Amino acid sequence: MSTNKSPRTEDEMGDRISGLPDPLLLHILSFLQTKDAVSTSRVSKRWRHLWRSLPKLHFDDRSFPSVEIFVQFVDAALLLVRLDSVQMFVLNCERFSVPQVKANVWVNALANYKLTYLELHFRRQVIRLPSSFFICNTVSILKLTGFGVVNLSTVDLPSLKVLHLKDVKFSNSECMSRLLSNCLHLEELVLKGSLISDEVSFQDRLSFYSWAKHIARFEQLLFADVPAFIFPMKVFSNVQFMRLREMIWYTRDDVPTFHNLIHLQIDNFSYIDWCMVRLLQGFPKLQSLIIYKYGDYDLGDKCLMNISTPDVPPCVSSHLKEFAYFGFKGRKLEFDILEYIMKNATVLRTVIVGRADTCERNDFEMLKQLSSYPRCSANCRLVYDILKNSIEEARRNCLTIRKL
Repeated sequence: MSTNKSPRTEDEMGDRISGLPDPLLLHILSFLQTKDAVSTSRVSKRWRHLWRSLPKLHFDDRSFPSVEIFVQFVDAALLLVRLDSVQMFVLNCERFSVPQVKANVWVNALANYKLTYLELHFRRQVIRLPSSFFICNTVSILKLTGFGVVNLSTVDLPSLKVLHLKDVKFSNSECMSRLLSNCLHLEELVLKGSLISDEVSFQDRLSFYSWAKHIARFEQLLFADVPAFIFPMKVFSNVQFMRLREMIWYTRDDVPTFHNLIHLQIDNFSYIDWCMVRLLQGFPKLQSLIIYKYGDYDLGDKCLMNISTPDVPPCVSSHLKEFAYFGFKGRKLEFDILEYIMKNATVLRTVIVGRADTCERNDFEMLKQLSSYPRCSANCRLVYDILKNSIEEARRNCLTIRKL
């Protein structure tokens, strides 16, 4: 007697899916772009109106052949969907410039949604936000690209925990100060691109960031990705993960102790020296330090001969597990600092060295010198990267490379 079961037909599988409860079907559909979710209305009568109760709307203009068709689709979807069911809204306008009037209508319409997640990206234009936009009791995640903020009178975002602003241009310092000062429960803050309106005069730009010293410490902030030159560092002293950009920031005298910081990434770093190593005293629990150096700026080894080697910071002696340095040019000071880290880091697992494009020294000779340095940690692996990999790719390579 055969025990083989006949394979299920596509119709049978379709019936099984259709038999699932509506909440589960809607959860599955929420992972699709709204355009694809709407197309399921042709499956059967039961599916015809299901999409109108989607908990998430996701529109991406890259899935449409023209801006006219994209605008028509978004208009129709916003008209037909049940507003009380929508919790998440994502709009990505990367390919086309949407008419300003139409973009304003969409943004204003969102005030009627009890959203918890809102993501709006206008990458080819700047859309002016109404002053009422930052009044919402429910939104906890807000990510914006390509907006202008003018005359921000009131901010009421009591549930906001994640705020990403990219190329969001503020007309004056008071607007940005008012926004950030009223986000009391932020756990994640990302600020990228230009934050100053093109209409701000040069003289006003010089004093634009003076307001930042009045912002209180973010007590609940865990992750910060910000331009270092804007804020006093005490604002972020509670974070666990931090990414800083666009400044020789460690020369400042306002850097407090970061008692909780375990991951620090510094981008657009001008140069590396012993002052940077000495500053690690302020990060006693740091486990991962990643530096992306740029440019050919060099203090010169002679300028640093009288700077003594600092005492070993607590994080290096007890906690540092990963050190990555991209933009390596093979200068003596760079070798000295790498040797210092490898010699004193007791729990170090990975050292990643990424060669600079402008480096003219022989890779084999530099790798040979780096490999000769003593390592305090027996588990330390050295990865020499000449392929300009990202930190994630370099980490993966570390899993396959044998200890040098």
